[in-house]
Amino acid sequence: METLLALNETYPISDKNAIQLLSKAKITPQNLENKVNVILTLDVKSSEKNTAELKNLFNEVVLRTKGLYHPKFDFKK
Repeated sequence: METLLALNETYPISDKNAIQLLSKAKITPQNLENKVNVILTLDVKSSEKNTAELKNLFNEVVLRTKGLYHPKFDFKK
């Protein structure tokens, strides 16, 4: 969320409204609030799905940085 806030030059006073604020921002994944809610759903049966959704959201945010994101670690090695 911090990356999206920075890309949009938006800084909320509290974390409580960050997702709602980002949902209306210029640079943000479609259906952000819904995606975050799916990821944070605590259900043992859906943990693999939640992990996949989190990875997808991460990749979507990286694409929106337009090359500004550079990973510090290479986990593929």
